[in-house]
Amino acid sequence: MIRSGADHSVFDRHSEPNLCIYLVIYVDYIVIIGNDQDGITNLKQHLFQHFQTKDLGRSKYFLGVEVAQSSSGIVISQRKYALDILEETGMMGYRPIDTPVDPNAKLLPGQREPLSDPERYRQLVGKLNYLTMIRPDISFPVSVVSQFMTSPCDSHWDVVVRILRYIKSSPAKRLLFEDRGHEHIIGYTDADWVGSPSDRRSTSGYCVLVGALHIASNPVFHERTKHIEIDCYFVREKILSGDIVTKFVKSSNQLLDIFTKSLTSPRINYICNKLGTYDLSMTEEIKKNLEFIEEVTTNVDEVQKRVLDEILTQNANVEYLQRLNLNGHTDKETFKKVVPVITYEDIQPDIKRIANGDKSPILCSRPVSEFFISSGTSRGEIKLIPTIEEERGRRSLFYGLMMSVVSQFVPDLVKGEGMYFMFIKSEAKTPVNHFRSCNNIVGTSPAEAILCLAYQSMYSQMLCGLCRNREVIRVGTVFASTLIRAMRFLEDHWSLICNDIRTGTINNKITDPSVREAVMKILKPDSELADFIEAECSKDSWQGIITRLLPLVSALYASSECFFGINLKPFCKPSEVAYTLIPTMCYFEFLPIHRSNEVINSISTPTQNEKEEQQLVDLVDVKIGLEYELVVTTYSGLYRYRVGDVLRVAGYKNNVPQFNFSCRENVILSIDSDKTDEFELQNAANNLMPFDARVTEYTSYADIATIQAIMSCFGS
Repeated sequence: MIRSGADHSVFDRHSEPNLCIYLVIYVDYIVIIGNDQDGITNLKQHLFQHFQTKDLGRSKYFLGVEVAQSSSGIVISQRKYALDILEETGMMGYRPIDTPVDPNAKLLPGQREPLSDPERYRQLVGKLNYLTMIRPDISFPVSVVSQFMTSPCDSHWDVVVRILRYIKSSPAKRLLFEDRGHEHIIGYTDADWVGSPSDRRSTSGYCVLVGALHIASNPVFHERTKHIEIDCYFVREKILSGDIVTKFVKSSNQLLDIFTKSLTSPRINYICNKLGTYDLSMTEEIKKNLEFIEEVTTNVDEVQKRVLDEILTQNANVEYLQRLNLNGHTDKETFKKVVPVITYEDIQPDIKRIANGDKSPILCSRPVSEFFISSGTSRGEIKLIPTIEEERGRRSLFYGLMMSVVSQFVPDLVKGEGMYFMFIKSEAKTPVNHFRSCNNIVGTSPAEAILCLAYQSMYSQMLCGLCRNREVIRVGTVFASTLIRAMRFLEDHWSLICNDIRTGTINNKITDPSVREAVMKILKPDSELADFIEAECSKDSWQGIITRLLPLVSALYASSECFFGINLKPFCKPSEVAYTLIPTMCYFEFLPIHRSNEVINSISTPTQNEKEEQQLVDLVDVKIGLEYELVVTTYSGLYRYRVGDVLRVAGYKNNVPQFNFSCRENVILSIDSDKTDEFELQNAANNLMPFDARVTEYTSYADIATIQAIMSCFGS
């Protein structure tokens, strides 16, 4: 094969009659393209003999690009990549918009205040640039914001946020490569004459369609443009010889407008359609996600084997698995025999090394991008849970599945805002600062409101969410207790919040200048909304207060370690909530929990010796009615890790069991976080017996008048 002179990662071989093979390499990923089937087979065999390679079949995903092939053509999209950007920036909860930039907006250097974190701007604009590969609809606005990479300001950041909101409206745009039966070449070129407001220069672009497929370029993206002069002479010669014919194009038919100027939504859609770019409609997106759930819950055993194989193959050479002498084995039998069941304490020294800046592959072959801080509810201590960049994609997929499930019951769910109560704790900090901090915007809550002190954070998040009441159609928290605290907080502070909404001012108790500034960008005087909230909160009964003020609460089962399951019936009674585990998220195992005969309804967990002898149960082998502690193996480097959650098997979705959340193991007593009943209290008393504690009297009453129908999401 011959290496390309234009790109050294591309190799090609041409043979007769009209047969070709192209090989593309990026680090340890290889894509082979061509019509020489025998040559491709021989090439694969050659690679197998000389390198440790694995054939993954027909290409479906490569460098952020999803590929779908059929007899009618090839479709590529960057849906996952787009969703990853939205998830990373916290824009999933934002309301979408139908244009990427205001046609009347004029961006200039030095507009408003300089950004406090210009590096974040540069990284995000760089990712958007890669997204323009098959998204002509954002090519021009991204080229504009790219001009301010050196000294970005607030006005430039606002346009980037608008681009993200536009992407959220259609993250699954596709580019169709269709065989039209000919290879005619048609090109468009145009320039927005002196259209740049900053330097009065023209923005030019060109688009070439081969057999009705387009190859587009905007010179704004390219620093090396010396070849343009040579190309101009070449094109001129071809025009004079008659090989190229130039024709005038009416403004209404000029496709290059999308590369050179801001356009309205109908104009964007018209040109995208002409260029072979189209949306995967929301109905199609929901259908695709629901079909995915059907597929993975039907072929669960096969999916789980593949997940374990991927995890162990990817992390074969990490220090932790080498210490256990796994020796590159990826089969389930060797894995279960060699790798022990562990708790956080077992890997805490390894995690401390990572937190202290050790970048060697200790737990995972991929670099740790950030730590999630576990709340400690499962075992009483704060834990640092490492994660990797790839997990963002899995979380985005999971979020899309959950949204598709809920969308069956709530039409236009994605068109509204999400109100999420999020809080950042400062109990633990890593000694080095190369781990990314999660200070992104989440739903209606500005980043400043999430990052400030507890009282100010709750107040400002509640205020921002309620003042956008007409836009909010979903409410969520990571923990059920957070929502309970939020409603209690509203019960005590609704009059102050109503006053702020009525007057368009912020209570003096909010003293953080950055929080006040962020909230004032959202808060506007609205006496009608203030009167509505006041009327609802003044009623004697707070029954259904959430749905009276804000529509619904999202339902998922997740933890700091991983996202696990979805409630496929999001409007069921809280007592009937059952989570369907998604088998692509991690490798699931279950430690059987045995009831003790000596104490009624108490839970007995195995001792260390018993655990060594006890065989953990796979996802497909759990039994209805029995309880198990959840054990997971994740892509981020947790192997047979005890999460601490006790689950009861309630039923099945196809071949995947559905679980009720029972309790958390080794918790003395959890009030406000989970439901509390006699069995939990008795269990707590048994654990306290060494301290001479005993229960003398117990009574309970479930008061649903104040907090009703919370569809909670549990975590640990």
